Amino acid sequence: MIKHITLLSILFLIFLSSCKQNNTEITTKNQEFQIILNQDGSISGFLDKTGSKNYLDKTQKAYLMSIRIDGKFEYSNAMEKMDNIISLTYPSGTIAEIKYLQKETHCTFELIKLEGNPKVELITWGPYPTTIGKTIGETVGVVRGEKYALGIQSLNIKTLGGYPYQENDCMPEFDYFQQNDETDFNDEGKPHVLYRIEAAKPTKAGSCLQAYCRNRYEDRLIKNLRHEKFIAPAYDDGGVIGSKIALFGCPVENTLEAIGAIEIAEGLPHPTIDGQWGKTAPGASAAYLIMIFIFIWILLKF
Repeated sequence: MIKHITLLSILFLIFLSSCKQNNTEITTKNQEFQIILNQDGSISGFLDKTGSKNYLDKTQKAYLMSIRIDGKFEYSNAMEKMDNIISLTYPSGTIAEIKYLQKETHCTFELIKLEGNPKVELITWGPYPTTIGKTIGETVGVVRGEKYALGIQSLNIKTLGGYPYQENDCMPEFDYFQQNDETDFNDEGKPHVLYRIEAAKPTKAGSCLQAYCRNRYEDRLIKNLRHEKFIAPAYDDGGVIGSKIALFGCPVENTLEAIGAIEIAEGLPHPTIDGQWGKTAPGASAAYLIMIFIFIWILLKF
C-alpha cells in the first residue's frame, strides 16, 4: 500500500513539473512584473515582483492575441515557443508569430507573421481582465490599485488602445455599470459620460486592458456619422503585421516613471519642458491666459 502511495506521489510531482514546464514565463528585467502564458496561448498570470499576488481576473478567459475572420473572433488553441518567438495556432489553421522582448520596465509583443488566412480582418491584444479597479485611466491604458499598477501601451500609430466595439473605431461613451448586459457596447440611447471605454475599461471585478489593430487592405462599408452607408477607404499601413504593444506592472508610486521609460525605450514621443519630461515638469501645470478669447470677450461685452 505504501509503495502504491509513493508511486502515485512521484507521478503527481512529475505531472506538476511538466505542467509548469509547459507554461511560458515572461518577466521584466527589473523583476517587477511577470506574465504566465498557457499552452493554448491564454494567460494565467499577471504577477507582481514577489510572485505572491496574481492580478489577473481568472473568472474570464484571457488570450494574448485573438483574430477576427469573416466577422467571427478566433482564440488560439495551441502555442509553441522558440527563443523569443511565440507561435499561436487558431481553429481556422491560421498561425501567428509574435516576437516578445523582456526589457527593464516592460515587455513588448509584436505580430511579425501570419500564415494560413490572408483575410484576417483585425487582431486584438486582450482584453486582459484584472482585479485592479481603484483608479482606471481609460485613455492612457493604466489601472492602479492600492499598491500595484498594470498598464498597456500601444507602440505604433496603427495599434489602437481599445476594442473594436464599432466598425468606425469610435469608442463608446456610457456608464458601463448602468446596464445588465456586459457585452452590449452600443451607446445609443444610453446616458452620456465624460470618458470613453478605450485602452482600459472598468469591469465589475476590477478592470481590463485592451488594444487592437485593423487590417485596412480594402474599402469597407460601415455605419458612421449618422450615415448607414459610409465608405472607409483602403489604406496601406502594412495591415496587422507590425502591430505592437507593451505590457508593464509596477508599484503604484513608480507608474509615471515606468511610462516615461517605455516612451524612451520604444522611441515614442517624449516631450520635455525646460529639459524635464512634460508629465512631471512643474511648468506643465502653470497658470496661463488665452489672450484671443479674452479679447473677443471684451469686444462682445462692449
